Amino acid sequence: MAPTTEKKTLPEAGASGKKRTQTVEFEKHIYEVAMKENPELEITGEAIDMMNEMMNVLHKIVDEAARNAAVSNQTSLNIKDFKVAVKQLIPRDLKQDIKDRESQQLIDVDIGLVIFG
Repeated sequence: MAPTTEKKTLPEAGASGKKRTQTVEFEKHIYEVAMKENPELEITGEAIDMMNEMMNVLHKIVDEAARNAAVSNQTSLNIKDFKVAVKQLIPRDLKQDIKDRESQQLIDVDIGLVIFG
């Protein structure tokens, strides 16, 4: 059977101009690889979830690198595309993570005041 070639299209911006975010579930594949490598291994759901998140971050980096290559009309990805993608994504993700943590701390403080105060 001949291998099929499949082109991945870049996600288009929605009507509001926001980028669509796509998360892919790698849990099944992570578990299969772990069991193939070490059948006696016991792995928790939390560990699989953490590895799934890491794979989603790598997936975002590859998608951003592909977008950068498409903008410059390149047919292949190179190290420069990945470096630029990491620089573009990591600060954005860190800012969002900080906002999420700040809002979670405010919620925790409010709950604490309701319960204890």
